[in-house]
Amino acid sequence: MLIRYIDLKKLDDIESSVLQNLVEEYAEKLDRKLHPDAVLVVQVRKHDIEGSRSKYSFHTRIEAPDILFTAEEYDWDLKKAVHKVMQNIENRFQHKFKLKGSKASKLPHKQK
Repeated sequence: MLIRYIDLKKLDDIESSVLQNLVEEYAEKLDRKLHPDAVLVVQVRKHDIEGSRSKYSFHTRIEAPDILFTAEEYDWDLKKAVHKVMQNIENRFQHKFKLKGSKASKLPHKQK
């Protein structure tokens, strides 16, 4: 799966490496279930507020030939925001294809 980052330059080097490591971990999980031509797009927004903290917001989408999923989350902690948005998009994917909790009896069987 190809991963595209938009506005990654808004983060400093440490923040961008943390972001890339976390996104790649989640992308490996999603890659097993997706079309090989799928693209994961991560848009980064860093909202600077007067003070020592920054607010991070992420808009992600998975683009494949037959599907499109989007998710957006924000938080004051970079790692927390990345985990939130990637879990959100993973849940949307699982919900769409009902991958979580499906039993073998519910799966289609071959006719004998």
